[in-house]
Amino acid sequence: MVKSLEQGDYEGYETMVEALRELDVDDTTIKKKIGDTYRKEYKKAYVKGDTDKMSEIEEMLFYSGFDFDFDKWEEQAEEGKMT
Repeated sequence: MVKSLEQGDYEGYETMVEALRELDVDDTTIKKKIGDTYRKEYKKAYVKGDTDKMSEIEEMLFYSGFDFDFDKWEEQAEEGKMT
């Protein structure tokens, strides 16, 4: 599923999400899996100031159909820089 997003295969991604839903996997679990996969990568890009990578991740996750709180991820990255 995540590999489909990375490769830009959004149709394949949608098919997999629908298959998971048919198996009674709830949206919260699907969103968590996607978020867990990209949160760390996004935060690393934020700390490095790599806005291109951040935009790439934001675009991919836009196509996931789920809303992610990028501001929160950035706040967490800032907090991590202070510790």
